[in-house]
Amino acid sequence: MPDDQPIAEAIESTFKQLDLDRTRLDNHLVPEPTSLLAQDDAGSWQKLLLSQHVWSALASTYDHLDLFRSTVHARKIYPTATYSLLRGGLLGACQAMWLLEPEEAAERQERGRRYSEEWYVKRIQWQQTFLPSAGASRKSGLVYAPQLEAHEAGRVASQLELLKSDLELLRMARTSSATYNSTAIIERVAEVVFPDDLHARRSLVREWRRLGGDAHVLGWSLMTQETSWGTLDEDGKTSATVQGSLASLGNSYFSVWLVYRRAWQRLDELLVPTRA
Repeated sequence: MPDDQPIAEAIESTFKQLDLDRTRLDNHLVPEPTSLLAQDDAGSWQKLLLSQHVWSALASTYDHLDLFRSTVHARKIYPTATYSLLRGGLLGACQAMWLLEPEEAAERQERGRRYSEEWYVKRIQWQQTFLPSAGASRKSGLVYAPQLEAHEAGRVASQLELLKSDLELLRMARTSSATYNSTAIIERVAEVVFPDDLHARRSLVREWRRLGGDAHVLGWSLMTQETSWGTLDEDGKTSATVQGSLASLGNSYFSVWLVYRRAWQRLDELLVPTRA
């Protein structure tokens, strides 16, 4: 659509930097030993280092934005799927920023442990679905859970015990009782990235909730897009046709992009070598 051209050009102007990010992400992140991030790693839960949580979040955000780039190049915008895609990118960018933003090293490290706890909880839940007791079955040619041999099931159970043991030890190492909450992370990052711009803070949180309408298939978010209404019937009802557009996606994309770039900036601040 002609009205999409200015926003398409603005979005495309970010792609050169996205290519540079890809080159950087092709390498492992190994913080310089005297950097603040290396010190954070030393004080982190050693099996899941803070720096690696951050690197994973940035890589995930890059991947979501790179896929979005494909839809821009093709000029094919999906009314729901593209928004769900950007929600994943927004979460990754905000998680990276949330892990890095505290000025106090102790708080950064504790956030890393809190994030690690969430990692273990979700990993254990997934692992448990492989146990025979999870009710493995096959229907209509789809494998709902693999039929494990006895020795394989034993390995799964043993790994589960190790994961649960790690989780227990990690919880003992926690220095706060705060729990992981993605919406609270979004709200906190909005305050950090846009401290002097109330409109921008509200916009970021609003995008998180609006994109969630698509990610959770709630339907109401469709009505926030370009909508054409049909003729009212006798019951006062009408049909609606929803069409996606880059213009409607622009704010969503740049909500992700601005946080993503600030997270990279903060990472580089913590990677600077310090004097002994």
